[in-house]
Amino acid sequence: MRNLLRIMPFLILSVLGCQEVENPSIIQKPQEQTQNKIHENFIEYLKLSGYKNIEKLKIDEFEDKFIVSNEIQFKKVDVLKELDLLKNSKTYLWRRSDFTPTTPFQKRVIPYRFNSRVSSSFKDKIIDAFNTWNSIRNFNINFFYDPTGSISGSYVDIDYDNYISGFNVGQPNSFNDFGLIYDFSPSTLNSYSTSKQKWLFVHMIGHLIGLRHEDDSNLTWVDLVPGTFEIESYTMYKYSIDDYDNGPGVPDWAGFYYTDLLGVRYLWPHDTSEKPLYSYTSNTTGWGNWTTNWDTYQYGTTQYGYWGVTGYIFTSVKSGTIPLYRYTHSTGTPYISTNPSLHITYPSFTKNNTLGYVYSSSGSNRIPVYEWYNPNIGYYFTTNTNDNYVQSSGWIGGGIAFYTLSLI
Repeated sequence: MRNLLRIMPFLILSVLGCQEVENPSIIQKPQEQTQNKIHENFIEYLKLSGYKNIEKLKIDEFEDKFIVSNEIQFKKVDVLKELDLLKNSKTYLWRRSDFTPTTPFQKRVIPYRFNSRVSSSFKDKIIDAFNTWNSIRNFNINFFYDPTGSISGSYVDIDYDNYISGFNVGQPNSFNDFGLIYDFSPSTLNSYSTSKQKWLFVHMIGHLIGLRHEDDSNLTWVDLVPGTFEIESYTMYKYSIDDYDNGPGVPDWAGFYYTDLLGVRYLWPHDTSEKPLYSYTSNTTGWGNWTTNWDTYQYGTTQYGYWGVTGYIFTSVKSGTIPLYRYTHSTGTPYISTNPSLHITYPSFTKNNTLGYVYSSSGSNRIPVYEWYNPNIGYYFTTNTNDNYVQSSGWIGGGIAFYTLSLI
């Protein structure tokens, strides 16, 4: 399940608008133009914002906005204001800022509201999509439907737009750190099943807080989220909506992909003590290695190759957890165990530190981690009893050693 999740500090994508009109009579069409006729100020804005290969971008210009790659909406009035800031800033610090800020254990509330034209049917579907995001475990953002305007400040405004591609959203900028525009075309959405509509609505919400597509990697501010993968097929942000429409087709909603969740929890954790257990395998011996600190090995070294994530563990004690210790064998190979006296029973092991805290029994959202033993090369942990690393001869055991929190 190696997938991709890309992020960007303050620029985001385009989503859906709001009113339900079964067959709108007028569809906005972009002005006829060639690339070199695009408003010069906007081209300069894109360059200063970090876009590369601008001549290859699909840019549509309307009376009050530009739309890039069929999804990213830029209001002309905002472009002019931000362009002035970019021209007068040598460091562009706001472009390097972190993602939508959150404080551990304190939910960041992002309010949203609907234009009165939005039908109750679409309104219910979009509220469900926001609630699907809110249901993510250990996610420190709460999307809040606020029809009465009880919260001061910026809102995500959900409205109807007959733009011909069907979807476009705004992006965070120097004035707002989450996207304020969420537009969609009902006539386009009505061509999709309810399940595909949910996928689209959920997908676009991610753009409001900074998640980008794999093909946005040419942007100077777009980075691969630690722990996710560069090249794989299954992720909500593998392609843009246009790519799906012209390729495999918009998927049915089947829940978040684990790498999308991995990235979301990395960027906006509620409890910062919940960490991925990044797992590695030796490039020569097959031994494993583990860490909760991505910077230790990242995508691998000459000695270790990145395997994936063996669930989530904690860096502080939680109810029902026990310590997970890190050991080093006399051969230099690492090992992890919940046995606090392993180095006493087997003097060839040296006890290093406490790697984290794991569960000793099964429970909701917990997955078993199995312990295998090979007299020739040592111990190895895996979340899958059918893992290829333990299929070769010499491996024995396979009992559950402890439990981690699930990836989903």
